[in-house]
Amino acid sequence: MRKYGGYLTVYLSLSLALILSFILTMVEGARLHAVRMEAECISDIGMNSVLAEFHRELLEQYDLLFVDMSYGTPSAIIENSSEHLRSYMEHNCKGMGKGQLRPVSIKGLAGAFGRQSSNKGIFPGLRL
Repeated sequence: MRKYGGYLTVYLSLSLALILSFILTMVEGARLHAVRMEAECISDIGMNSVLAEFHRELLEQYDLLFVDMSYGTPSAIIENSSEHLRSYMEHNCKGMGKGQLRPVSIKGLAGAFGRQSSNKGIFPGLRL
């Protein structure tokens, strides 16, 4: 009678556990990288959209790139630009058509990394 009949099964099960953990770690890393890239693209497109609303006459006459933050209101405050940026980013977060990534929200992008949804950078008035 054999005493050591299951050594190959134990070896293969331990090896399979290590290989699976490595593969799943690589898949999770690729998923996080895709979410980060999507967030970067969304924010870049949103900022380009906000900066595309520059004042053409000031650029032509004085070579100044000026974004009018009043948007037709009597006061020019940063919250107006922040609101426009938020609306552009929300629009870009929606999945449009085939081949697009799944629809996401701005809060979902911030929460994907375990971070708080706060913005203390260029637009402190932007509420996520």
